[in-house]
Amino acid sequence: MELLTDDTTLVLIGPLDGRSTAEVREALYARLDHDLVLDLTQCDWIDVAALTMLLAAGKAAQRSGHRLIVRVGPRVRRQLLRSRTRGLLQVEVPTQRQPA
Repeated sequence: MELLTDDTTLVLIGPLDGRSTAEVREALYARLDHDLVLDLTQCDWIDVAALTMLLAAGKAAQRSGHRLIVRVGPRVRRQLLRSRTRGLLQVEVPTQRQPA
């Protein structure tokens, strides 16, 4: 797992699971003083522990008057749909460009 950060966006490359949840949680909570995008478009797997952490971080952001936007690719989007938690997170699905 690789975590790239700037002030308003965290980009996760690789799986978001029990091994990486603590590091991602720490990075998220350190930036919840403003709106934040967690880019999971390069994440190929998310487990229940990570999903629970994302739900808690989303609630913490709301309580502080900010938003946590989770940008997802097709794999994580399917996992969120199956878990029936997609409506509990602010999810952004990037639009696919059509080949010329």
